[in-house]
Amino acid sequence: MKISQIIKEKRKHLGLTQENIAEYLGVSIPAVSKWENGTTYPDITLLPGLARLLKTDLNTLMSFNEEMSEVEIKNVVMKVQSIIQEDGFEDGFQFALDQVRAFPTCENLIYSLGVFLQPSLGLQSVEHQSKYREELAKLYFRIRNSENIEIKKEAISFLFYLHCEKEEYEKAATLLNDYPADTKLMMAYLHQQKKEYEPACVLLEHRMLEIAVEMQSILIALTQVSLSENRGDDAEELACIQEQLAKQFGILECTAYTAKLECAINKKDAEYCTKILSLLLASMEGKTDISSNILYKHLNLSDDNMDNLPRQLLSSMIEQLKSELHDETSFLKENSEFQSLLRRYREYLER
Repeated sequence: MKISQIIKEKRKHLGLTQENIAEYLGVSIPAVSKWENGTTYPDITLLPGLARLLKTDLNTLMSFNEEMSEVEIKNVVMKVQSIIQEDGFEDGFQFALDQVRAFPTCENLIYSLGVFLQPSLGLQSVEHQSKYREELAKLYFRIRNSENIEIKKEAISFLFYLHCEKEEYEKAATLLNDYPADTKLMMAYLHQQKKEYEPACVLLEHRMLEIAVEMQSILIALTQVSLSENRGDDAEELACIQEQLAKQFGILECTAYTAKLECAINKKDAEYCTKILSLLLASMEGKTDISSNILYKHLNLSDDNMDNLPRQLLSSMIEQLKSELHDETSFLKENSEFQSLLRRYREYLER
């Protein structure tokens, strides 16, 4: 709410007339009328007395503590869009700046306008785009330390890429110290801009491996949920996708069958279980060399650590499948092929 509206509403709430205000403050009635119409503003020396007269504080009078509602912010953005379409980008951008000046501490307003104006600037045939980008940078600089994670990420991201564009690499790197999320992709971009391709590849490959493993975990969890909801066909399809993902992204082959094993146990299919377990054992007995995959050729993965992962996974699976500990796998207890596989697993672990 603007100061003009606050003065008018507070005055009426207290039962005061414009004449009363003028008399108490020693100004003319037309002056008070202009304040309430937004034509002029009270002199700074009158503000403390005006606040006391209206039984409020300066922060409220000047709207320092006021935030715009989500609806109001949405309406402002729509208004900016309308002005750009009808009168051009310059007028729309100026209107946006006027709104920020009226609500200089409203982070959500700055964030929403920034998110809208960035792509709009790129889509418009606007001269002197760098000028507008610099103005946006000033706005984002205000909210770079926001407690709202999404606002902080957006602000730092914009400033980071702008510094990279201007070849201000030290400033860009410094910004990442406060970035509230994983910075691997941004650091990789920074190295790429500086033509430091080796560290860029290391970061990109490391992030890709992390994402692939995370996707695999999600697919396994979705398979488990589908089984719990008795959606067997969905579970089987998800298990196939999980297997393909593990193989396509060069993740440890032994993990490719994890979801399928869940499906086999759920179906109490001893033949299916032993088939999958046999594939698991074969994949584990082979040499683990993820670093030979073209997707991860720049990663320095320890062979010892990679060799230990299948063993750890295998040990966990054996515990899960021991029929005497888990009722859901009791159907395997008398299966001779399964018992033979267990003996092979134990021999593998003892090597």
